[in-house]
Amino acid sequence: MKSDPREFKLGNLHGIIDAQSGQLRYLMVGQHELLRGIYGSVRRPDWGTVNPVVSNFKFAVKHESLDCSFTATHKDDEMDFTWEGKITGRVVGGGQIEIEYELVGTVPSDQKTNRLGLCLLHPATLAGVTAEIEHTKDGSTESIPFPEFIKPDQPFLDTKAITYELGRDVKIRIELSGDNFETEDQRNYGDASYKTYCHWQSSGSPYPVKAGQVISQRAKLIINPFRLNNEEPTPNATEGELPSLGTLYRRKMSVNEMEVLMGLHLSHAQTTLEGMESAKISGGAVFFQSQMASVPAALSPNDGLLFSPVSQWKKLNMARGARKFYATQGWFMEFNSVRPPFEEVDGMALGLQPKTHQMDSETMMECGWVIPYQVNTARHLGAKTIIVGPVRLSDTPDERTTGMESALLTIAAIANSVKAKAEYATLFDAETLLKSPAALPLTLLSDRMSNHVRVWDVDRQFVMIECGKIILANFSWEPSELFKKVDFDSKDNLQVGIKGEYHLFDESNIRDWRKELSEPAKHSILSALPPRSIVVLA
Repeated sequence: MKSDPREFKLGNLHGIIDAQSGQLRYLMVGQHELLRGIYGSVRRPDWGTVNPVVSNFKFAVKHESLDCSFTATHKDDEMDFTWEGKITGRVVGGGQIEIEYELVGTVPSDQKTNRLGLCLLHPATLAGVTAEIEHTKDGSTESIPFPEFIKPDQPFLDTKAITYELGRDVKIRIELSGDNFETEDQRNYGDASYKTYCHWQSSGSPYPVKAGQVISQRAKLIINPFRLNNEEPTPNATEGELPSLGTLYRRKMSVNEMEVLMGLHLSHAQTTLEGMESAKISGGAVFFQSQMASVPAALSPNDGLLFSPVSQWKKLNMARGARKFYATQGWFMEFNSVRPPFEEVDGMALGLQPKTHQMDSETMMECGWVIPYQVNTARHLGAKTIIVGPVRLSDTPDERTTGMESALLTIAAIANSVKAKAEYATLFDAETLLKSPAALPLTLLSDRMSNHVRVWDVDRQFVMIECGKIILANFSWEPSELFKKVDFDSKDNLQVGIKGEYHLFDESNIRDWRKELSEPAKHSILSALPPRSIVVLA
């Protein structure tokens, strides 16, 4: 789902409303992200998401007020629900900002659903921040931190209001009404956020909604900036070793295909039984995906068995002849809900498929930043060796598989694997790398002289990788000058922009990236990174 972002500012608060989904996103005060999103959710009894079709979208913003309204229709062969959305905001006395998000709709027929109403996303960067939780049942409050390690169950239950502060700069209070709310750890599902949602899980799912039933819910945000700070965030720096990079083989590749893949100089492979022959000749350790706790004769003691489902972990105790790993196919929850022992198991393979859980491009790009949280939690629970991946958008390709999203997700996965000190990063599958821009970052790194790497990043917005070449990536829908805060050129030069030779990739040329990379480098001054772009410096 492509977005249509409409930007607004209220006092010192900055955010957007997506005209395609009606979602309120990325509420920022200075460097602080207060809330990642608010949106209306319709989920089928099988947890499938019914995406909205938005109409009658109206958007008006003034210096101290915001008014937005729209109609959202969710309809498929199981679900049918239309609601009116209203988002209002204003600046009140003392710089305080108030925003209300309302959802009102009437159920047209008897249906069953797993969720029908509001969801709020809190960024994963809140890990460790203490929240004051006001409860519905008795009005009591308690102080609970957003969990640092990923929790398999809900960190906040019976949530009427949530209040938290970011540093000494800003405080937000979120008041919820119209249903019962609680909060889960979305990092279990590959999202770099915590989700507060309507309808307690303990109340049972799926649950019925009746014809004529009015669904009316509201989230009110009260934001108090203590200090005015409009500075852009400064990229965080990490120095370390590039993980072993590899891909997944799902079939035997042709000679010509293997020639292209070998040119990427990958140093390990994941494989199914059908791809074993190609994986063995690709070089480095081979990790065999299996639901059987038996090691094929083709594997050596340096290779590995990636066993799933994790719920049947006891079977893995019988395996001999290779290293042993628990493996998740797409969701960390597959492991976290079981938490098996690691006494006789070497580590974890953490599959990541953003599209399995979310459909919009913004959320899919954010998923790269969940990797350090998943790696750190797995190590906390006993994993010694970590394989990140396979990282891929999904098993059902769409236009984003051959678009900027695939290349940007690869860069985010590599950068965050470095930050997490993962030993391996498996990126997409061999067939995808042959036809997708996901191979661009791997091509850029293929001629490196060393695995020593430096990474700079701003959560969900910007990545810079220095490993032989310098790779800059802007994940935002807006132009970015964040690279000017990284000391890779003189301050005078950086104030102007990028002045040396570079290649630029964006939506206009990413599908012909090999041709673009073979063309002469550009020399014109680049004052900002274009939206959703990659820039490569020699």
